[in-house]
Amino acid sequence: MAVYNTNSVTITAGGNSLAGYIADFTVTLNMSTVEVTSVGDSDQFHVPGIRSGTAQGTLFYDQGNATIAALELARRNGTEVTFVFTWHTAATYTCQALVTSFAPTVAPGDVVKASITLQITGAVTIA
Repeated sequence: MAVYNTNSVTITAGGNSLAGYIADFTVTLNMSTVEVTSVGDSDQFHVPGIRSGTAQGTLFYDQGNATIAALELARRNGTEVTFVFTWHTAATYTCQALVTSFAPTVAPGDVVKASITLQITGAVTIA
């Protein structure tokens, strides 16, 4: 079993790296199913339906960083952004996504962070 260190994880947004700004990130890929059970069947049957995906993460907030500022602007304008998630040398996800939420947060004794939520639009290329 291969185990990968997070030191090799990279995320780019609009072609620009978010290195040094990622606290955590999760990409969820889904596929709905369509029930096709016929009258007289004793078991339920399903076929693949529509694929979808979301991503959520926490960034260290720095509006002076052009990429982070561009993500805030993309949320305001409803602009799609190209994201590339490289989990390790053999797993890269590339997709278009809408920034559906961008929420800076503060807490006593902590750094300023921003939660970000993405709605993936279209296919995800996995290489």
